[in-house]
Amino acid sequence: MANFRSSYATSESQNREFSASRWDLFAIYLKAEALLLLIEKAKDPPGKHAAAIEGIRLRLLQAYEYERGKAKQNRATVEQWRLLIDPEAAPKARATHP
Repeated sequence: MANFRSSYATSESQNREFSASRWDLFAIYLKAEALLLLIEKAKDPPGKHAAAIEGIRLRLLQAYEYERGKAKQNRATVEQWRLLIDPEAAPKARATHP
């Protein structure tokens, strides 16, 4: 039984590390995808790219929920994701934080 607990603890630790590094990559790819859509497709009407826009919005919401649901939250990170998913929040945040 001790070996099981030991291997479980090691496995759990490795999963946290893997998840964190995988999540960092997810955030980097999401940022790149959003910038590409913004820059490359800016001249087109938004409706033409509705599926891509909704896909990015869904992944932003997933990122927000992931950060918000972590046992050890980083409040600044949660707030940053919230600002990205709420178009109305960003202008208010700029007004309150010069």
